[in-house]
Parts: sequence; C-alpha cells; structure tokens
Amino acid sequence: MRYRKATMSDADNLLKWKNQADTRKYAIKTHKKISKKDHLKWLEKNLLGNWIIHSDFGTVRLVDNEIAIRVATVAQGKGVGREAINHFKKRGMTAKIVVGNVASLRLFINCGFKPIKYEKGYYIFQY
Repeated sequence: MRYRKATMSDADNLLKWKNQADTRKYAIKTHKKISKKDHLKWLEKNLLGNWIIHSDFGTVRLVDNEIAIRVATVAQGKGVGREAINHFKKRGMTAKIVVGNVASLRLFINCGFKPIKYEKGYYIFQY
C-alpha cells in the first residue's frame, strides 16, 4: 500500500471520513457532524501530519507521537487499517481509543499496542 501527504485538495474526502457515522460515534471531542467551514478552519492549522492511504481508502494522522486513523467505510474490514498502522508505528507511539470502539481496540492490539492509561471516556494505548 502507498501513502502520500494530505493537501488542501483532500479536504472533501477528509471531511467525509470525519463525518462517517462510526467516526462520529467514537469521536473524543464531539459526536456532532463537522461543518465544512469548521473543518477547513481546522485543516488549515492541522494539515501537517495527515497522510492519505492510497486510493483514498482513509487517512492516518501523526502528531506529537500519537497516531490516529480513519478508514473509509468501503475499505473497512479489509486490512487497510492494520497495514497503515504497521507502516507508521514507532516505539513509544500512542493512540487514543474511545470506550466501546471494539474495532479500533482490536486493531491496535493486533498491531502490538498495549493499554497504558484510562482517561475520561477513552483509553491510551502505546506501542
């Protein structure tokens, strides 16, 4: 699988993945749908660290030694997330996973991450 750095031209896909029902359900900050205006404002400040999974299958975000992943609904369950995490993971890297997000819990555990801490509503895993 190949990866490329995200650009502002990826904004629509990034927003689409961000607003998928399963993504909003397990979001840490808000479960509400993100508006395009708010997304573009956020993206202008946070574009760095976002990678697009080849063929627009999703995004991997790497910021301050933390990894986050969103996989397009059509690509879920096909190993895309596992391959992406294994490609980018480094020792000491962390991931935040919301309580109840069983798919992400399994994914990160299968990629070698271990739970190290619980915070209000989510676990912190470390590789």
